[in-house]
Amino acid sequence: MIVGMGYGAATALVNGVIAVAYGSRSAGLLNLLNGVFGVAAVVGPFVVSGLAGGLPGLPPRFAYLPYVLVAIFSAVLVSRLPTGFSTIPEGAAAPEVLADSPSRGPVRNTQLQSYGRLALVAAMLGSYVATEVAASSFATTHLLAAGADAGTAVRATSLFYVGLAGGRLLVVPVAARIGAGRLMLGCAGLAAGLLVVTWALPLGGFTYLLVGAAMGPIFPTALAWVSGQGLGRDALPIALTAANIGGLILPPIIGAVIGAVGATAAPLPMAASVAISALLISYLLFSARRSSVK
Repeated sequence: MIVGMGYGAATALVNGVIAVAYGSRSAGLLNLLNGVFGVAAVVGPFVVSGLAGGLPGLPPRFAYLPYVLVAIFSAVLVSRLPTGFSTIPEGAAAPEVLADSPSRGPVRNTQLQSYGRLALVAAMLGSYVATEVAASSFATTHLLAAGADAGTAVRATSLFYVGLAGGRLLVVPVAARIGAGRLMLGCAGLAAGLLVVTWALPLGGFTYLLVGAAMGPIFPTALAWVSGQGLGRDALPIALTAANIGGLILPPIIGAVIGAVGATAAPLPMAASVAISALLISYLLFSARRSSVK
């Protein structure tokens, strides 16, 4: 548990610093960061299995030594992250300064609007993470129900994570040119459509590779987008917390729906969940554009 808490805090810190410090470049860099994380998540189990018998000539407990060394090296790298940056990200517009008034009505209304948008961002990220967790959890169940053999069904989860990492790495060169908002919306809509295709034509689990590739850029790009919206200092921690809560609470609900409609239709509740993310992204972009016009 202590290792998990330290890991979670370090992940939130690194994502938050990069999101704020690099401005218009943060979407690409966060996708690169999380793409490398995804590659390590795929490679890691093979390393663990290779060290299952311990290191030669040492007691089994020393098998943890390489991970300790990696953790120390990671701490050194984290210490090199930029710390002397402005609270306004590079390339982001400075927040409008509101005139003081006795009633402070304009300030209060603006704060309420920010809280409302932040709540929608939290719901969007929670819905996305729930879809990611559900896809990795229920892919095997879906394919077994669809008549695939056990090996094919198990492979689908690995394909999903490979796609997740690959999608993030592929958008790194183009993220800044596409724009964070359009990239999130396009990926969420594409993921919803591909999950429907997965329901209709699983193709031996390879559609989960495509689903992962479509979903991959959403989370890191959303963090970059949130950092440039002037939602306050606490916006990123709240967004990350909401994403984790969504990953805990919503997958059992998706599982209950899958139990009701049948395992062969498992991709459809997942498609609905990521479609909700797409709708929320669309509304957030529309409201942000409308506010800038005003």
